[in-house]
Amino acid sequence: MTVGSLAEYQARAVFLAKTRTELLALRKALYFGRDSSPLFNTRAWTRFLEIGIREAWRRWVVGTEFEDSAEWAACDGPERDSSSIWISEDGRIVGPPEEFMP
Repeated sequence: MTVGSLAEYQARAVFLAKTRTELLALRKALYFGRDSSPLFNTRAWTRFLEIGIREAWRRWVVGTEFEDSAEWAACDGPERDSSSIWISEDGRIVGPPEEFMP
């Protein structure tokens, strides 16, 4: 379901709207895969959200939430890699994946 542009997204949406069997197969796969898919793992999603909120609070407390602060310039934490908060599957704060690095 991942597309690279708005035009591809629109084309995919039109294709699914016109091809009912493809849409039904997709809905069926989502329905039957929901128990094993991380997309529907509410407990993990909530845990990661809580970890992210705690990390955002930590960055605010130590003053590293802004990339132009003296605290940020002096830090060596994960915020130096990205101002975004990246959480690994095991719940650790990590730097961004390689594909997000310039």
